[in-house]
Amino acid sequence: SYNNYYEFSTRKEAVVDLVDKFDISNWELKVTGLVENPITITMDQLGDSIGEKVDRTYRFRCVEGWSMVVPWQGIELRQILEHAKPKPEAKYV
Repeated sequence: SYNNYYEFSTRKEAVVDLVDKFDISNWELKVTGLVENPITITMDQLGDSIGEKVDRTYRFRCVEGWSMVVPWQGIELRQILEHAKPKPEAKYV
């Protein structure tokens, strides 16, 4: 309940109350360009249509002395790319 998501608030204690009201239902992910299968998918559809959700834990250690452990759940980029099928001439994602 104490975090640094400044997109919600600069008060670290306030974020936990604000994040529940954050609506991503109208967000879309578009993969276009040098791909065989251009896709547009909503965030709600992402886990159901593209791939299996995975859990990861990332540990960050900064040279300035701070560290944090961040749990993450989502879709691997690899799964999205396998679905979109980038063409051989594609150099960047």
